[in-house]
Amino acid sequence: MLSCGRRVGFGAVGYIPLTEIESYLRLFSTDEDFEYFTDCIRAMDAIYVASVNRKLKPASKPANG
Repeated sequence: MLSCGRRVGFGAVGYIPLTEIESYLRLFSTDEDFEYFTDCIRAMDAIYVASVNRKLKPASKPANG
């Protein structure tokens, strides 16, 4: 659900904005500490973004010389 707020463009996937995480916490009340929840989501998101962008990055072609 949080992924829907993610920005995508220029051949890369962006991070979930903090405003989306805050909205999620308001809509789906959790017993978790806001700071803890945010840190967890952002850590997982960073791993996801790095993984996806690595796959999207075009392979470098060796220069013909």
